[in-house]
Amino acid sequence: MLVKTDKVHLIGIGGYGMSALAKLLLEMGYSVSGSDLAPSDITRHLEEMGAEISIGHHARNVQDRDVVIYSTAIPEENDELRAGKEAGKVLHRSELLAEFLNSNTGIAVTGAHGKTTTTTMLALIMERGGLDPTALIGGEVQDFSGTARLGKSNYVVAEADESDQSFSRYRPTYAMITNIEADHLEHYNGSFDQLLDGYGNFVANIKPEGLLIIPKEDKWIGEILPRVRCRKITFGIGSGDYRAEKVVLNSLGSRYSLFREQEDLGEVSLNVPGKHNIYNAVAAAAMALELGVNFTALGGALAAFQGAKRRFQILAWQPFMVVDDYAHHPT
Repeated sequence: MLVKTDKVHLIGIGGYGMSALAKLLLEMGYSVSGSDLAPSDITRHLEEMGAEISIGHHARNVQDRDVVIYSTAIPEENDELRAGKEAGKVLHRSELLAEFLNSNTGIAVTGAHGKTTTTTMLALIMERGGLDPTALIGGEVQDFSGTARLGKSNYVVAEADESDQSFSRYRPTYAMITNIEADHLEHYNGSFDQLLDGYGNFVANIKPEGLLIIPKEDKWIGEILPRVRCRKITFGIGSGDYRAEKVVLNSLGSRYSLFREQEDLGEVSLNVPGKHNIYNAVAAAAMALELGVNFTALGGALAAFQGAKRRFQILAWQPFMVVDDYAHHPT
């Protein structure tokens, strides 16, 4: 457990996940340093917030640090990681994130794809709905001017990374699974069964008094349901406890009616394109409504949602459309 006097160093601080932690730690009053291979807008922003940024990885960067944070992306031979381990002061990124999630009212969002968008949508709805959550996002979002926001409530919304099995460390009160697909099998000995077992461990760790939101039509969800100990609710397009009906798509976004079982809650408009974003929005709406957010706040938040950076981000319309997308869909 970190204490406020700790000086914290993050290896690869310019990455989305690490920068989110760095931003929160800075806003909480910690002394933060970090290193990366090259400067970026993210590292410059963190520097402006008060972080000490080093370009390049060197053992000297961690000499006076109390805690060194690393991620699975950092190789074992990294000089800073080796120095931190020799001093016995390292934490994996997921261990620090677990501190945030497990000691608060944690809401963990996992799945093969859609995590960043869904997490952002949920955090924005909760903010507009007066729940003032802390949020850790796996991408840059305009709505929060970066990768994280520090709230004043006990709610913590975060992406739970399934790619390296680190989501097994989390004990959330609430959780969402966007979908399950055969992705990142290199961390599961090439076995899809082991991946499913990882998801099973994740849902088994949700607090019994909590809630799990799951996709109605996902063909693999049924494999892990015997491990669920909490209440569960489904979502989807055309099916599910919460679902989108009367869908109208256009080049800029969509509109649809949001149903809760047989009740038509009202029309939702999105200003981000694609059926997949309707799917993400219904998942986020289901969780937010179960937390007590009213439909008016929900609709306003989703209409205002601008999308996440590099998730079909439209950079220009003229003389032709330019789209930036990191093209990382697993299938």
